Amino acid sequence: MSAAADTCAMQVGRNVRLIRKAQKMTQDDLATASGVARASIVAIEGGASGTKLITLVALAEALDVPTRELFAGWPSPVRRPLSRPILAEWDG
Repeated sequence: MSAAADTCAMQVGRNVRLIRKAQKMTQDDLATASGVARASIVAIEGGASGTKLITLVALAEALDVPTRELFAGWPSPVRRPLSRPILAEWDG
């Protein structure tokens, strides 16, 4: 993984832990509510990279926050505006 990916994983882990604790949830509580194994939650909170997006979505839903909140505080790697909308040519 790149340094940016590692930094993002660390920030996501911190955010999961902070949100969970703010809601007075244990890792076991979050595991039960999200369907994500406690061992995975421990790894995520520890900054493990390579977590699947679907896992983060499940955690965000169980924490009752938008998924983007898990990425709060991590700067976007995009340094310049896009020249055209990404989905403008996509017709689904």
